Amino acid sequence: MGGFDDDDLRDYENEDLGFDEDALNDDEYDQLYDALPKIKALAKNYQVDEKALKEILWSNYFSVEDSFEEVKQNYKREYDEYVWVVPEGGPNWILTSRTANVEAGAAGTATQRTHGPARAQKRGQRGVVWSSWEGQEHAKTREIEKAKTGRDQTGRTGGSGNTERGRCRARPPTSSASVYYIIQHTDYRSKAAANFAKPGPDDRKVENLTEKVAKIKIKEPKPVASKPKQRIDIDAELAKKNSKPNLSFVVIGHVDSGKSTLIGRLLYDLGIVDSKTLHKLTKESEAMGKSSFSLAWIMDQTQEERSRGVTVDICQTQIETPTQKFTIIDSPGHQDYVPQMINGVSQADLAVMNIDANSFESGFSNQGQTKEHLTIAKSLGIERCVVTINKLDVTQWSQTVYDAICDQIRQFLVDELAYDVANLVFVPTSGFLGDNVVKPSKNLSWYTGPTLLQVLEQENRAVSHVVDKTWPFVMVISDIRESSKNDELVISGRINSGIVQPGETVSISPSQETAVVDSISITASSVGSSVIKHDLQKLAQEGEFVELKLKKLASCENIKIGDVVTLASNVLQPVKKFKCELNLFNIERPLLVGTPFVLFKNGISVPSRLSEIESIVTKDGLSKKRRHLSSNNTAVVVVELLERELPLLTVAQNHKLGRVVVRKDGRSIGAGKILELVA
Repeated sequence: MGGFDDDDLRDYENEDLGFDEDALNDDEYDQLYDALPKIKALAKNYQVDEKALKEILWSNYFSVEDSFEEVKQNYKREYDEYVWVVPEGGPNWILTSRTANVEAGAAGTATQRTHGPARAQKRGQRGVVWSSWEGQEHAKTREIEKAKTGRDQTGRTGGSGNTERGRCRARPPTSSASVYYIIQHTDYRSKAAANFAKPGPDDRKVENLTEKVAKIKIKEPKPVASKPKQRIDIDAELAKKNSKPNLSFVVIGHVDSGKSTLIGRLLYDLGIVDSKTLHKLTKESEAMGKSSFSLAWIMDQTQEERSRGVTVDICQTQIETPTQKFTIIDSPGHQDYVPQMINGVSQADLAVMNIDANSFESGFSNQGQTKEHLTIAKSLGIERCVVTINKLDVTQWSQTVYDAICDQIRQFLVDELAYDVANLVFVPTSGFLGDNVVKPSKNLSWYTGPTLLQVLEQENRAVSHVVDKTWPFVMVISDIRESSKNDELVISGRINSGIVQPGETVSISPSQETAVVDSISITASSVGSSVIKHDLQKLAQEGEFVELKLKKLASCENIKIGDVVTLASNVLQPVKKFKCELNLFNIERPLLVGTPFVLFKNGISVPSRLSEIESIVTKDGLSKKRRHLSSNNTAVVVVELLERELPLLTVAQNHKLGRVVVRKDGRSIGAGKILELVA
């Protein structure tokens, strides 16, 4: 029962909800005895005692009208309710109905021949008849009235009479009697059916209990306090953090282009992975017949990845140089793992597109992942891109091959994806041999530009790292680690905006669970050392990858990867519909209203459908109605989530989190910017 905890319900179960006159307060006592004479007068013809009347008044909050309605529904009258004509002092006569023959004799008496008691009760000058009757719905009880001799209620002698209760056929006697009494008779069969249709005693108890509970004023729960553990100088702490800018970049590209090997070489040449570790990996890879994979295994650590020779999921590594910090995200290149690649891109500031110079065409074709990865990266807000032309050692360090690949990639990025030329950098490399990764290459005499590391340092300085502490704290969960205690959990992710401190209370959507941040830590390796440090932080800011240890969780099972964490004062309400600007890629079939697809948002995917096409943007900038969408169309549409609600932000609220990717039949068919959330 929403709004009540177990203790409240136990209280209601144990409470005696019956009427107790001694428990009334003065005001209730006055209301009771003010209403009691009125209800007695109305209910004088019903078989109900004073105690029952008091309880009825009390249960109806001393409303006389409501109480009388309950009396009429649940108690019998002292005489019947169907109209019969009985002579006063007249001779015997026969009165017939569809169900009974009744002989009326002296005034106020009758004997029933077919069923009921042998004799009627005598009540002064009143006749009372017990006879079943097939009549209409009950009308209000009427007092005894006088009628003309020999006529029924319609005024017709010996004919059919329509009463408020039903029909009867009477054969009145040839009597000189001048007075008849109209006595109302109860239609028992109809009344029995009606009574079964009414609430029974148990139902009334439940209704009374429900009414009482509904009138209880429940205090709204107060927002959970969100107070940092200790007071700190936030500006000074932010200035200290920003003295070393932090860049997050994701390595993308076609399968087997050498992404993991390139990152492994970067970490090895920086001294973060020592020679002992690399020697061990080399022996293990040789034993499996994959000697060239030793560097890749620095990032590909699972048995599945090593046996298959491909990256399956993203892998994050944080490194720190004397002047800068980097978060490296290695993403899979195989077409089966594009969803994981989408998750990696959503956490990055910069994309490093790695291209195999020896098999460029296979990756750049429509069936390859080079174009798809670049398109997804741009659609998810990546505005800067570093292109590494890798494996040049296989092409004999050919400048011609390098230039030809750069020309094709540049044209695609600028003409089709609308990248700014100034935001593109091209670097020749050999990840396996280490040429131009950290150290300049002696084999690339024709190249005079920076190494990959130098380019990354330049990009780190170029990216804006200004943090607005007034922006709301938002973080998407990318990993979860269970704790030994039931109410604790360790979550990891990138902070997308704002700041958070230990001691503050957070809310996790869509489950709306709340928890207290017990501690914040950052895991990183320093250049020249293989030791991984776990540094506790006084606060965490936008752009950092952190671990939050949460306490006081009601249920850890409700927390999932892809959930959104905010401060408790800024709870995100999940929705099932949203309006977005959808940009379609090359698609094989038009997209119709009702078409199902899979929506990807950070690390989660949800079955969805195209609910509505509001308008389509044409080349001249005009919008018009359209029943379907084709390749490369840009349209304003409504998307409906089919299986569950998601906590979403518009692109105006968050440049990165306000974006989605749409896939169908294993291919990316479009990407969108969330414009508005639909309730």
